[in-house]
Amino acid sequence: MINGYQQAALATRLGIPILYGADMVHGDSHMTGTTVFPHNIGLGATHDAALVQQECQVAAAETYASGVRWTFGPVIAVPQDVRWAAPTRAMVKTRLWSLSSARPV
Repeated sequence: MINGYQQAALATRLGIPILYGADMVHGDSHMTGTTVFPHNIGLGATHDAALVQQECQVAAAETYASGVRWTFGPVIAVPQDVRWAAPTRAMVKTRLWSLSSARPV
């Protein structure tokens, strides 16, 4: 789907590409046959940085295969305010664990 939109956009007179982003907090759950992961707070509760890295690699590969090149998750974040609308999207409780776990995929 996304690749088709991109090809159509590039075939227009101006050839301006589409910047398409998707929320992949659970992985690429929009596609049949992909892996759906728990919320970040559940992954962070494992205290297993290697497992989280593995989840991120699987999510990145599946997302890339579906044509998405820009995503909004998984996210390593530290909630700063209990009134934040989505604390379950936070993966860690302290900045120290966040800094030691964050690596590009």
